Amino acid sequence: MKTLLFLISITHASLLFSQSTSPQKISYTLIPSINSTFGYEIFVNGQKLISQKSIPCLQGNKGFIQKSQAELVAKLVVKKIGSGEMPPTVSIDELKKLKTIPQ
Repeated sequence: MKTLLFLISITHASLLFSQSTSPQKISYTLIPSINSTFGYEIFVNGQKLISQKSIPCLQGNKGFIQKSQAELVAKLVVKKIGSGEMPPTVSIDELKKLKTIPQ
């Protein structure tokens, strides 16, 4: 009986793990922000996970000056989510490395 319960428990845990580690579709969309700047939204399996209208780590609510800057950071966030980093934080050093904020 114990063996049967153990096998059922292992099977149940395997099913839960396989469901939680199934490939996720992670995508982004660039969005307008205040004063003609840009932000991004991140989607996981079609569900909005993040709406970032301002530059992460910086005070205020100003977005990126160029769409390409917002896109670079959105791609970084997608990569972090894909590798399991939650929450997918972005540091000032990463923003500088991507050249999305002044050095």
